[in-house]
Amino acid sequence: MLGDQFLKGRGAGSHPTGSAVWADISAALAGYKYTYQKLDRAAVQLEEDAALKLYLRTSKPTLLPELAWLELTSFGVDAQAEQLVGTIKRKDLLQHLQALEAADAFVAEIPTYVTVEELVKASVPLLEEISGY
Repeated sequence: MLGDQFLKGRGAGSHPTGSAVWADISAALAGYKYTYQKLDRAAVQLEEDAALKLYLRTSKPTLLPELAWLELTSFGVDAQAEQLVGTIKRKDLLQHLQALEAADAFVAEIPTYVTVEELVKASVPLLEEISGY
């Protein structure tokens, strides 16, 4: 459900981890199913013309489709990756989902109250840690 993840740290140890795994196996064998309370609520329906503020990152910028950005800011462009922050209509984004997948693009919606400057400031230490900039 969440895709690839990387976790770093000591962990709980072999006994607590084994106990948690056994609890999950026992629950599955007993037919117990986990629920996600937030998913049980009515889904928010977005209009096709709804403007979405997005963060987009890809290591294959030459494969990015020509998107109809309403507003676009580019930062972090180098030989390894391109990072963009912009606003686009939902329908325009949906038209290019397959091309974005082909470009191995990561796309996330940004809350409207987060500024590009705050995003850049927050991502610089993370980029340094990930790629050794």
